[in-house]
Amino acid sequence: MAQFPLSTVSLRRWLPWGLGGLTIITSLGILGFRHYQRQQVSFISTSVAISNSTLATIATDAAKAIAPVPQTKTTVITLKAVGDMAPGTRYSKTPQVEQKMQMFAGVEGQLGWSDLLIGNLETTLTNHPYAAKDISRPNVFAFRTAPSYANLLKDAGFQALSIANNHTFDYGQTGFQDTQTTLTDTGIAPIGVKNQIHYHQHKDLTVALIGFSTYQYHNTVQDLDAAVALVKEADVKADIIVISVHAGAEGTGANRVRPGTEWFFGENRGDLHKFSRTLIDAGADLIVGHGPHVLRAVELYQGRLIAYSLGNFVADGALSVASTLAESVILEVAMSSEGRFLKGKLHPVRLNGQGFPFYDATGTAIKRMQQLTQRDFPETPLTIQADGQLLPRTL
Repeated sequence: MAQFPLSTVSLRRWLPWGLGGLTIITSLGILGFRHYQRQQVSFISTSVAISNSTLATIATDAAKAIAPVPQTKTTVITLKAVGDMAPGTRYSKTPQVEQKMQMFAGVEGQLGWSDLLIGNLETTLTNHPYAAKDISRPNVFAFRTAPSYANLLKDAGFQALSIANNHTFDYGQTGFQDTQTTLTDTGIAPIGVKNQIHYHQHKDLTVALIGFSTYQYHNTVQDLDAAVALVKEADVKADIIVISVHAGAEGTGANRVRPGTEWFFGENRGDLHKFSRTLIDAGADLIVGHGPHVLRAVELYQGRLIAYSLGNFVADGALSVASTLAESVILEVAMSSEGRFLKGKLHPVRLNGQGFPFYDATGTAIKRMQQLTQRDFPETPLTIQADGQLLPRTL
């Protein structure tokens, strides 16, 4: 019998078992590795999902952070208006010291804060020496003011001035053009040039300003069809439409508002009652009247305010300040963004001997307008309180 070394016998005896064990171990290893791979894929997928979610959140937060903040829409606009102004018509080349110091000093507090301040400039701003009128005739006047006076008006806060009246052509086309240029260069908008509409931007609101007179070289009160067409044109672009109108008879006996055409020295001065209501029916929101040189009634029509005349505001030797011609107001009106009248105030003013405006603590002008409004428009849904507050009322 052959003899084998013990090591060889042991190897032959255990080799099958060893190979089987190795197979089992290898199989377990492969299974373990595959399980590890699946776990890794699952982990990676989860990680990617978490990362994408996190990135989406971050992106959303970032977008919110850089998005523009919504602007609050303007719901109310406050406008102030005054009547006839003829500063410096005695024509010095530059405003005198006392005029600089005193012209608006007496009403600074009342002329103050508003979103828009307007008035009627009843003179020319020109150095042109030749009047277009025969001033040798009785009751014929040609007003001329040094262009440097425009700075006083700007400093007082005026943003727009009507040049549609019976004195802006006193020095012909040259004087009229000089007036427009001077105002524009000073930063004041001239309104009333024929067929022109001025658009004033207040925050997100557009205000259209249109000036009218009774003369053919301006937008005219008598041509209602053309006036309505201008209002409708303005209505396309503007949120609010303000009309400045210079019309009506003049003087202490001209303080009433009556239907029908008014006449003065043979001139057709328009039917203010019909004109004002027609333009509001067409889309206008506020009518500011001047020209009679005295105060007239106010009326609330279709939720819109009509002020038929605000009287004189700066006479300065050119306009009479006798009796009721010295009574005036600063009209303050708050309107909604659609132009509806919300409330207002009459700031009472009296002109001194120089024709400069001063606040009148006695409130004479308020009492006058209460009386006139009660007389001419007793049914109007508007209350004028003792302190000048204008409030709509329900009938």
